[in-house]
Amino acid sequence: MTPLPYHYSTEILPYNLRSKGLAIFTSVQNIANAFNQFVNSIALAAISWKYYAVYLAVLLCYMVIAYFFYPETKGLALEEIGVLFDYSRDEARKMAREAYAHPTLPNPNKQDDESQLGLTHAAVMEQAEYGKSPAGGVSSAASSPQDIRETRSLDPG
Repeated sequence: MTPLPYHYSTEILPYNLRSKGLAIFTSVQNIANAFNQFVNSIALAAISWKYYAVYLAVLLCYMVIAYFFYPETKGLALEEIGVLFDYSRDEARKMAREAYAHPTLPNPNKQDDESQLGLTHAAVMEQAEYGKSPAGGVSSAASSPQDIRETRSLDPG
């Protein structure tokens, strides 16, 4: 067992449901562990080595479910993962398409954007640090997928 299920279950739940979700998760996990402790020895004695095939079948089912139903989160920021789990798949895709179709901040990694607006990465970062957008307005915390994309475009890594 690894600590990953605890972290995963708390990260995918909205903040107001994390404690309840983690309580349900640990309760179900403890019940399943208690059940397995009693049943495993009985099943192993009854069908001997074939019981390992039962474990393999269950693991295969878990793998199929994870492959087809768990969303991919590799390479995403926590805000983007939040959007992925807080909205339906269609809504999240629509929001992502809109955010990437209408960028408002220049990409500091591209030479064209810097030369066009005369902004360097350092200037964009300095203005972002003081709460100003490069266009002269005041920026706020990332609250929409477009804000998330803008915030992420400031990260050079």
